[in-house]
Parts: sequence; structure tokens; C-alpha cells
Amino acid sequence: YLGLGGTTAYEMAQVIRSGKFDVVLTAFNYSLLWREAQLEVIPAAVAQGMGIVAGSPLQQGALAKRFDAQLDDPAMYWLSSKRKDQFRQLYALLDETGLSITEIAIRFVISNPAVHTTLMGARSAAEVESNVAAVENGPLPADILARLDDIYSLVPYRPFAEPFGLGWRMGNPASYKGPGQG
Repeated sequence: YLGLGGTTAYEMAQVIRSGKFDVVLTAFNYSLLWREAQLEVIPAAVAQGMGIVAGSPLQQGALAKRFDAQLDDPAMYWLSSKRKDQFRQLYALLDETGLSITEIAIRFVISNPAVHTTLMGARSAAEVESNVAAVENGPLPADILARLDDIYSLVPYRPFAEPFGLGWRMGNPASYKGPGQG
């Protein structure tokens, strides 16, 4: 098993290529809007015949609920205008399809046939039931996946100053003090 906390996707891919592991956990870098793992980790793991576990499809809460009002909050100065546009386009797609943000996020991850297991955090029985229902609805249709690819392409790389653990910071925009400060 390989799961390197704090390791970049590029460093992890190098370790994968060593052939010393049979399963990789890629967490916080494969979801609707953050896909660093698809560049090197997933291809390297597929080439090695490794099992792939995707962790945090809800991106530590950033995809657990909508933050429509917060996108216009001046306290969210630390979120780039491109990322805000990306969220707005995602929310428009949700309105158009009638899908919840958690359902589309979970179904996005399970739509990738290279991913063998998805770890989903849940704080209640209702959240577990919601996650199971999303999985039971199966992979997303190709047209929705294509739209998600277009939305993702607005911000294909995490901006330098974008805080990790975005979900709780979006719920409390004034809590962020800058890179390395919280």
C-alpha cells in the first residue's frame, strides 16, 4: 500500500514506478475540480497494475455543499477569480441537471474505470445513505463528464496561494490568513 501524505502527485508517481507497491491511495488530488492525480499518479498506477483508491471525492468539504453566497464575499479575496468562475459554472450545471453537488462529485470519481475504491467521509447515517445512493446511480453520462471537463479546464492547476482544506475556509472566509498562516 502506498499513501504518501503531503507528497505531490509527481513525487508519488515516481514512487509508484518503483514497482514496490500494489495499491495507491491518492487523496485530495482527484475530484471534480482538482485532478492532479490524473496527470501522473493514475497513469503510473495503471501501468504498474496497481489498485487505485481515491480519497476525498468531496475535497475536504469544498464539494460537500454549495457556497454560492460566499463566492461574492470580499473576505474570499484569496480564492482566484478563475476558481470562483469555475464554482459558478459547476453550480449552473447542478441547477441544469438537478444533481446535488455531493452526488455529482461522487459519481465523477466512480466514472473513472481506473479507480477501484473511493473513500468517502460521512458525519451521519444520512450522509452514508446519500453516498450509497450516489454510487448506486452509477457513473455519470458522457455529456455531463464532458461538461465537467470543460469546467475543470478553467483552473487545471491549483493556484499557489489557494489554501488546502478549502471547504471549511469557504464556510468561514475570514479565517484564512494567507499561505502558511492557516
